Amino acid sequence: MKEHFIYYLHQVKKNEKGFLFPYIFIVFFTVLLIVHQSLQSLNTERELVRIQEEQIILESLMLSGYNEFYSNLHYLTPTKHDQALLYSYPDGQVHITYSAIDKSTIKARFELQTINDSPYTVTVNLPFLVQGFSE
Repeated sequence: MKEHFIYYLHQVKKNEKGFLFPYIFIVFFTVLLIVHQSLQSLNTERELVRIQEEQIILESLMLSGYNEFYSNLHYLTPTKHDQALLYSYPDGQVHITYSAIDKSTIKARFELQTINDSPYTVTVNLPFLVQGFSE
């Protein structure tokens, strides 16, 4: 059996009609196409992971800023005019602009900025009894 295989390889080497080249070319091209597609898929997945990490950082900044703002709201005196706060965290900053809409509602705008310069803005209305509010 081994001798037949060696004989076949010897015959292929002597064949000058180009019978083997198209098959080798198809196999080589298929392997090259698979490798290229795998690299493209890897780059796409890497970008998706980076975007998801930024989204998680933005969500954690929003929650941290919201909780800190809401816990400090009792010490603040909201008015009809915009007031600003800035909270800094290791992953970025939260800039909050807030004002009283009426005597029971505060409008707060959260502007988030990560250390990778990904911006995000959220505006919320918070129920809160504003002391000394005048129309």
